[in-house]
Amino acid sequence: MSLEFNYKEKPYQRKDRLADKIRKILTTILRENYNPNGLGLMTITSVEMSSDLRLAKVYVSFINNKKSVSIFVKELNSKIKVYKYQVAQKWHAKFMPNIEFFYDDSLKNAEKINKLMKNINE
Repeated sequence: MSLEFNYKEKPYQRKDRLADKIRKILTTILRENYNPNGLGLMTITSVEMSSDLRLAKVYVSFINNKKSVSIFVKELNSKIKVYKYQVAQKWHAKFMPNIEFFYDDSLKNAEKINKLMKNINE
């Protein structure tokens, strides 16, 4: 009986650990430093790292906002250098990945599906 460990079958890959770390750091930074007028509740829903760990796609969702979602995403992306610098201060890896913000509309889609399901059941 051999006890071999296959590194490719790890349940939690390095890119997932780094994505989770970026999500936690950015959540703290944005909670303390980003509060424009008209913003309701902003949530970082997920962070996806590229396979080479050079790009972090940060997906955000908004609830009860008074302005267009695209305005908030543009504001976040316009301040990307500031956020990247702040993340790098708390980041302990060989290099700092580039960060891009994207709107995550999965909550909106889930809400539409729930409404459709209710209409079908009625």
